[in-house]
Amino acid sequence: MELKKIIAIIQARMSSSRLPGKVLLNIEGKSVLEHVHERVSFAEHIDEIYIATSIDQSDDAIEDLCQLRNFNIFRGSLEDVLSRFHACAQLHNASHVLRITADCPMIDPKILDHVIFQGFSQNYDCYGIGGSFPDGLDCTLLSMHALTEANLRATLQSDREHVCPYIERNTAQFKCGSFEPFTNHNHMRWTLDEELDLEFISKVFKHLYEPKKVFFSDDVLNLLKSFPELTKINSKIIRNEGYLNSLEKDKKSKF
Repeated sequence: MELKKIIAIIQARMSSSRLPGKVLLNIEGKSVLEHVHERVSFAEHIDEIYIATSIDQSDDAIEDLCQLRNFNIFRGSLEDVLSRFHACAQLHNASHVLRITADCPMIDPKILDHVIFQGFSQNYDCYGIGGSFPDGLDCTLLSMHALTEANLRATLQSDREHVCPYIERNTAQFKCGSFEPFTNHNHMRWTLDEELDLEFISKVFKHLYEPKKVFFSDDVLNLLKSFPELTKINSKIIRNEGYLNSLEKDKKSKF
């Protein structure tokens, strides 16, 4: 294995229960997945980017897009996302993995670079954005050691489906930390789970998006100061509903 090889893995699937096919929805002439890939590519500290989808037939459309756009793709388990990440990272000899989800088309490459630099230079096993940040900027750098141990030992469905919780809970075994650049922004939704999220994101992109350029979190915050009514569009949606649903499933069975 190379001493340092940081790959970004963008997890994507078509079978979202709340908004099926959301990763291929169109925003300003590009799919959501293309926007996420483009924004991640603006980060300076990433060696390679992979779209990690499932072997389920429903995700063939994602592979078709990746082939069309010449994106790197890996296909693994539909429900066991942790094993999907581990297999992708292992296959491509990664020393670290930056976890990103394909429903975050406003992901900020400046934040990605900060998370990667701090996580790697300070030898963290798990380092990501934390505190009171807008939902949709989520990113976590994981060491291959932590990812391998989690894949070997995690049994709860929520741990397998959401990749990071097992590592984040076991702080005696893993060195974990977070970057907290925001204060009192927990109420903001910049992620895509519902139709109202799509309406909000589409309007932000209408104002800020320019091809082959990137806008940052500060640009979005300045826009929302000028047009505060935009924040109200999707403000009543529950944050992290998918993870909360997984925790409920944990009560019924193990993975």
